[in-house]
Amino acid sequence: MKAGFIISLFFYIPMIAFAIHDDASNIVIENLTEHVRLIPDKTGTALKEIKHSTQYTFRAKHSAGNAIATTYYDDDISIDKATGGDVSYKPFIINVFYSDSKICIVKASLPKKGATAKASFKRTFTKPEYFCRLSVGEKYHIERAVLKFEIPDCLAGRYTLKPQNMPDSMYSVEKVQEKDRLIVTYYLKGQKKLTPSSDSPPVSATIPQINLLGHFSDVDCLYRYLLSYIPADDPGARYVADKAAEVTADCRDDNEKIKAVNDFVHANIRYLAVVHGESGQRPDPASEVLRKRFGDCKGSAILTRDMLRAVGIDARLVWIGTRDIGTDWTDIPNISSGNHMISAVMLPGDSIMFLDGTSTYSTPGNQPYGITGCQAMIEDTPDRCIIRRVPHTLPGHNLRDEHLTLTLDGNHLSAQGTVSLTGAFYRQARSAADDIIPGLRQEFYEHIFCNTMPGARPVEISCTVTADSMLVTGTATMPAAVKDAGVNSYVDTKIASRLDNIKIDTAGRTSGASIGFPSTIRCYVTVELPDGMTAAHLPPECSINNNWLTGCMTCSTTPDQRSINLTMTIAVTNPDIPFDMLKEYDADLSRFIKACGSNIVLKNSENIIEMQTMIKYRHCLRQLLILIIVTGIPTGARADIDRKFHDKAAQAVWSMDMPQFDPDTDLSDSIYSGKAAVYIARYRLLKATHDESLNNTKAMMTGIRNTNAINAVGIDRAMVKILDSSALDQFNSFEIPAPQKLDVYGLTMSSVTPTFGARITKPDGTVENIDIEEALTVTQGKNNSDASYKITIPGLEPGTVLDYFFYTEYFMDEISMPALKFIFMKEYPTKDFMLEMAVSSSLAMEYSHYNGAPDFSRKWTDGKYNCLSLHLSGMDAIETTMPFFSEARQVPCIEFRIINPTARMSSLRSTRGGGVRITAPYLLSDAASDIKNEKSPEKTLKDATSIMKKWKKNNPDASMREIVDAAFVALNFSCQKNQERHHQLQFCKSYSRLLENLSTKLPGRVAISSPRNAARIDDLASHSQAHYFVTVGDSCYFPSNSPLIAPGDIPEYFDSEKAYIYDGAPYRDNLHTAARSFTIPRSRPKDNTYETVSEVRLHLDSIWTMNVSTTFTANGTAKDMMNGTILPYEVQDEYARFLGQSPSKPLDRDQLLFLTTLQRKEMTERAKLMWDCDRVLLYNYEVKSIGCTPDRPVATFLLEGMLLDMTSTAGSDILVNIGKLIGHQYEVKGMQRKRDISVINPSAYQQRHTIRLEIPEGYEVVPQSVTALNRNISSPVATFFVEASIDNGYVVLRTIERHSASVAPASAWPDILKVLDTAFEFNSATIALRRLGNNSESQSTTPN
Repeated sequence: MKAGFIISLFFYIPMIAFAIHDDASNIVIENLTEHVRLIPDKTGTALKEIKHSTQYTFRAKHSAGNAIATTYYDDDISIDKATGGDVSYKPFIINVFYSDSKICIVKASLPKKGATAKASFKRTFTKPEYFCRLSVGEKYHIERAVLKFEIPDCLAGRYTLKPQNMPDSMYSVEKVQEKDRLIVTYYLKGQKKLTPSSDSPPVSATIPQINLLGHFSDVDCLYRYLLSYIPADDPGARYVADKAAEVTADCRDDNEKIKAVNDFVHANIRYLAVVHGESGQRPDPASEVLRKRFGDCKGSAILTRDMLRAVGIDARLVWIGTRDIGTDWTDIPNISSGNHMISAVMLPGDSIMFLDGTSTYSTPGNQPYGITGCQAMIEDTPDRCIIRRVPHTLPGHNLRDEHLTLTLDGNHLSAQGTVSLTGAFYRQARSAADDIIPGLRQEFYEHIFCNTMPGARPVEISCTVTADSMLVTGTATMPAAVKDAGVNSYVDTKIASRLDNIKIDTAGRTSGASIGFPSTIRCYVTVELPDGMTAAHLPPECSINNNWLTGCMTCSTTPDQRSINLTMTIAVTNPDIPFDMLKEYDADLSRFIKACGSNIVLKNSENIIEMQTMIKYRHCLRQLLILIIVTGIPTGARADIDRKFHDKAAQAVWSMDMPQFDPDTDLSDSIYSGKAAVYIARYRLLKATHDESLNNTKAMMTGIRNTNAINAVGIDRAMVKILDSSALDQFNSFEIPAPQKLDVYGLTMSSVTPTFGARITKPDGTVENIDIEEALTVTQGKNNSDASYKITIPGLEPGTVLDYFFYTEYFMDEISMPALKFIFMKEYPTKDFMLEMAVSSSLAMEYSHYNGAPDFSRKWTDGKYNCLSLHLSGMDAIETTMPFFSEARQVPCIEFRIINPTARMSSLRSTRGGGVRITAPYLLSDAASDIKNEKSPEKTLKDATSIMKKWKKNNPDASMREIVDAAFVALNFSCQKNQERHHQLQFCKSYSRLLENLSTKLPGRVAISSPRNAARIDDLASHSQAHYFVTVGDSCYFPSNSPLIAPGDIPEYFDSEKAYIYDGAPYRDNLHTAARSFTIPRSRPKDNTYETVSEVRLHLDSIWTMNVSTTFTANGTAKDMMNGTILPYEVQDEYARFLGQSPSKPLDRDQLLFLTTLQRKEMTERAKLMWDCDRVLLYNYEVKSIGCTPDRPVATFLLEGMLLDMTSTAGSDILVNIGKLIGHQYEVKGMQRKRDISVINPSAYQQRHTIRLEIPEGYEVVPQSVTALNRNISSPVATFFVEASIDNGYVVLRTIERHSASVAPASAWPDILKVLDTAFEFNSATIALRRLGNNSESQSTTPN
């Protein structure tokens, strides 16, 4: 539309000069004078034309140069005169095919510094309505501007002036009445030059403007003017109607018709505008647009309107000004307030759906950001329009949604997942893809997947496109994203890079900024932890919430500690940032980026040594530590064998005088009979020395002259005889980690260098050395780095003897060694076992032996070394894959650590000095020291105290126990509300302090224990392995990451365990360092009950499916099944309900939809387990109670879904697999069935199930199939009971599976096994349904 095109030019005119090269910083406008004269017609009642003159006075500030002045003209705006230098004329086309628009350019010469020059234009607007405003903005700084308007008295009552973007302090105004006219003059000073950039806000939002009002008396007058250009009749209306009928032929309702027409216009009408005279204002008829298959916005809009009207839908034309215009029709009723045309559908209930025919990939009602929030002038009657505002875009409408799984690959990360684009992100991507040569689109999709992971390299990328979304699925590698710092690995997930697009460069900026459009970026990252690795440090939760951005980042480990979930969400709520708020915006965003960029720190799960700086450590070494943590890069040597190092190791091992390593050893003892393999001998050696040699490199970098390192050699040798082929898989290959070395600017801080050797003795006595280089295969990462290498052992067969070793050299400067654990029993018996250690006397060796592991049999001093040895023979095997098994409790172990007491960067610096000692005597005092020294966040404690004081006031009759329970909830609530993460000890100290603040008569005391899936509390190798909790009277309160824990709940594996309590307040000096022991209360099956009630109905039209509605309730540890299904705000709101606090801020519709989609996915996984069915359509779920508050400690969920493959047929009978509805049952098989060690459960527990199957109409139940379901297996330790009956049209099952002891003796295993076998067998139980009237005995089915 020409009106819209001209309106755009009002803002483009000041910018035209930017396209013409000159030195804008060298030139200023001393004076800009604009003179506007309104010329009435002969009658004096109407405006004939407008005369507009502009005069510039330029000055060169620093040197000679040229100044550029420009103005616009076309067929309706004439150039009367242009002066001041070289004058030229050029066409001016913006986003159109053809336009009669032109620009006049004056180049004024400034021959020297300080020189001035003038340039001027005179124009006439023959269509005066096209002159709507004066805008003051140039590429040069304006020192002074004068804007003069002459309004004849005969027009003064009609025309007025209205400043825009002009605060009172910016200008002064003078009004002078002369003879027959009013002269209004605006004086402006110090207008900064325009510095447009891609992130600048629309010019209309900042540039000073004077609007001329009066062309149209009001918005309806303007509407009638615009409507006059719309064709009243279309000769080709039938052609349009026929096409509309064709396009909507398969549509079932109006919504589908609207979408079909919208899609047709997008797909078939190419945007092409011709702006010439009235053709720029008057659209072609719809039939002409359809025939030509091209048009501008007006053509697309009128075609959309007429096609929809042809199929009975009330569609209208809409005139609108995009966000670049920045004014409302009702505020400024000029054609300058609009530059675009769309269409609208009038819906029932006074609703309106907007359609933009030129926004190719917009869907009905979901419009491009450029028109959202803008005032729309909607076609109504010939005299009156409707004014509505296009709905604002919510951030959730424009979503980039990433789901990535990251796995460690050497010092790289491998990324696998999806990137989903919707809304504006989708439209941008689709439009960009359309403009790319098809052969290059794959690179574009790779860019979408990788562009927020700096340096990522695509591996395999695919793209799926729908009508409203784009899904890019792929894998990529992120080089150097993992940095190895000795005992720790630092993982950079690159999640902060998602924020790069909303950064703003504030340097030299003179205007505000725009950061795109309201949008949301959600990034869900799962970091899968390698075997043996756990999280040592997670980035703390962080958030941002200001006028422009709302976001948060959370990071947590999964309950099984096998992976880390990191979530970052950032929503752009307002993309336009004023200039005076840029610093605040930048500061907020920088803090958030810094927090999100924090690395994940991983450590070996068996190693609690953590690097940390010491408070009084020298400044240079502090800087070195920073380099290690932040920039230190582990440079793994190539996994190809270092032959020289390997040969040295092989010489050292094979030359050892060890007669027990004899391939011909007699294995006739009964403990070896029937075994698939036997270890003839196993040998472990660790020799650690204290290296304090002169180190010039370290001296230069830190000022510390000497190395302060542990140098150690470890040997692990074994000789095994293969007796059966079933053992071959265990020994036919070995994986060896790649060498690791941490250098910081040439200074080696740590290194671990392993190698491997092997030889085999054939049954005929032939000895073959394994050629390591030939046997090598590499588990290779990217960028020439490797995670590990694999050695394949050829020639293994029953009767072969394999002799192999691992040889490792350690170097650890200023830190202590990783923890090491020696496990005595293996999956095959061992004839001879020897363990030897030699530790420099200046180093400390602290250790623990437990589960029947003997202490070292010899301890002596040999020169500078403390030496220890242990020699055993005839060790039996243990089955490590059996259920209800805890290696930490049931396999003899020695766990130890070598500590450098003087290491400056070790958290295990010992004040006890060198020597060998058992940890146990120091465990409790070390823990007490930690309790005393731990600092707790104050904000949460203060908030929780305030909340509890109000709660007590509202509950004056509350008992002391009720107050204690409420305080536990209040502290958890405050932690969430204030986003302060408390680790175990911090929570315990805060909770104890909170109880004192409340003056409770039951004080909170810190206690320590260890769960059954870890070593006993007295057997821990370090106090840092202990779990902290609080005792209040006879109850225990455990900190937990689980949202399903209620006050007093005892987590899995803790009940009946020994613990130690520290008397005295943990935050005062009177804390007792000598703890007293007690036993955590025993839990009973009823304390940990999982119960379901299921209503089951078969589909009569598709008998192979069933509908199930299950109400699930659980208390105690049984609630853990539903971990991961609760949304964070649900927990916070439940706490708030109980405490009488305000709930969390409501999520917008899209956020809620997204989170509930994730929740549905998790609920579906639980439903699959609950119903033991892989093909589940979960169509409804409801969280009735979370189970985290004292008044509602039981979790209650409702799940409703359709199950497939749960029925089958036998002749004319229908078999219903009803046994699966008690949930998946464990099958005990093979060697697992034999057991001579105790049975370890997470807790005593029971499962109760009630299943009601509605008998379908027209069917009856085969009675024998119901009675065959009954079971009754009972013992003091375990029970499985089933009662089945037919009751009033239903088959009713009631089942109980109970395990009465958290730890049962091995003698109880047969009874437990019988229950497990019966439950597993019942899993496949069926009942038979038979059509009424079909009583043939041949069809009788008793499947059980």
